[in-house]
Amino acid sequence: NNTNAQGTDVSRFLQGSRQDDDRRAVQMMERAGLIELLHYETILDGYIDPDEYVVGPMDLITVDVVSEIPISGNVIISPEGKVSIPMVGSVDVSGLTLTEAKDRIHQTIQQKYIAAEISISLLSPRSFTVHVSGLVKRPGNHPVSAVHRASNAVFLAGIYDGEELDIRGGSPAVSSKFYSSLRNIELHRANGETIEVDLFRYMVMGDNTYNPRLHDGDVIVVPPEDVESNSVSIYGGVRLPGRYEYREGDDLNLILKFAQGFTKNAVKDSIQVARFTEDGSDIEYLAVHGETILAGENVFPLKRNDRIFVRKKQGVRREHTVHVHGEVTYNGSFSITRENTKLSEVIGWAGGFTENAALSEAIVLRKNPQNGDRMTEVTAIDPNRLRRLSPMDPDETARFNAEMQVLQNTVAVDFNNLFRNNDPSADITLRDGDVIIVPSKLNTVFVFGQVVNPGHVTYMDGMDIDYYIARSGGTSEVSRDRKIMVIKAGTREWVNPGETTLEPGDAIFVPRRPDRRFSYYYSIVRDALQISTAAATIYLLILQISRN
Repeated sequence: NNTNAQGTDVSRFLQGSRQDDDRRAVQMMERAGLIELLHYETILDGYIDPDEYVVGPMDLITVDVVSEIPISGNVIISPEGKVSIPMVGSVDVSGLTLTEAKDRIHQTIQQKYIAAEISISLLSPRSFTVHVSGLVKRPGNHPVSAVHRASNAVFLAGIYDGEELDIRGGSPAVSSKFYSSLRNIELHRANGETIEVDLFRYMVMGDNTYNPRLHDGDVIVVPPEDVESNSVSIYGGVRLPGRYEYREGDDLNLILKFAQGFTKNAVKDSIQVARFTEDGSDIEYLAVHGETILAGENVFPLKRNDRIFVRKKQGVRREHTVHVHGEVTYNGSFSITRENTKLSEVIGWAGGFTENAALSEAIVLRKNPQNGDRMTEVTAIDPNRLRRLSPMDPDETARFNAEMQVLQNTVAVDFNNLFRNNDPSADITLRDGDVIIVPSKLNTVFVFGQVVNPGHVTYMDGMDIDYYIARSGGTSEVSRDRKIMVIKAGTREWVNPGETTLEPGDAIFVPRRPDRRFSYYYSIVRDALQISTAAATIYLLILQISRN
């Protein structure tokens, strides 16, 4: 059947779309909702169970009768639930399963052709529409076939998976992220029966019981997911910890399967379940033996908002890795032994430095596992705790915060001293997740600030700051020449130009002369006059006293 609910002829539609470019054809098909229909029509979810499949209007059945007068052909079940067989008559199959319908047709034919060999089979299942409502992107009727399941209709309607949705209950609209429930879907049959659909359980465990086949007149209701007040959580020694939507009747065995079972270091014999008391005023802790649960020897029913904790064994070996990037022979990740691998070893595994490596600027970054990807040098360092009793004024506090922001992820190590001077005391022990970055040499001096053309100037051995400033177009009219500073590569130390020799990677900063208003100079002159007047008064007073 190539016609959907709106009467669109699929074959004619496709033929017409070929006159356009491929992209437009795909867009047209998507708008008509036909791509999914065609895809699902070509894929059957396994064999049809004739004892389960209920025949209905537009099912195509093939009938073969071998006799003196052979009969062979395809018949369609009419909207009234009947099939008309040539030379035999009409057979009512409404409401019957495929097995029952085949038996009835067989009996009817055999009444006329007693010695005939009769073969009856379903050639093509019918198509119809089901209605999907609730929190879906495309609510309404969707075309499916009799071999499809609830999941096909739900995904045709489109689920919300964290997308924003405008709620226009008032003005202005409120935008929030929503998730469609996969575990508490309801399927309402035309005969008044309601079936609970659990698509998450179906996808994880492949149990078709929770993903029933569709019938004519089905209505599917998809509610929003509510994990804040309707969930169970599992943490610790499981492969997929997290929070799972709750459904009445869930047990610990099911949630352990959702979490993909125990990890190798899980303590299975003492799982702890934290549960609110009946009045919600307190929490009780229940101990459960996990191995008997997974083996099916024991059933532990869960309640809404239970929290499950699976302890982990300490000391279990796991892979520790560091990452090397930049000017080394082999970039990549390297496995290390916990608290036993030195920086020099890893650089050796990476093939050593290239000729273009800037050792003075190489760094090691360290992350804190408790803070995810956030990098910190030492997990115990808390900037707030360090400055709690500090006597620093606001300016000093601001500088302190800036220093902590820049340096808290950096491990102190002197690459030059370790690899050029071969000083073993400069070597450090690496930790899991450390990142070693070796930048390229910059054969330039960076000039910035109040110069005409700030930027990188090619390094020339023996040249002073005047050369590089001149190459940058000279200083501007508002430059503060006496305060020019050199920022050393690697250490980032600010030094006076006369106290250092310029090297590749250094930077020259030319500051701006501060803008002074008349009030600034007036206050200076006023204060100076006041001090002078006071000094003269004291002098005259002392002179008068000495005379007396």
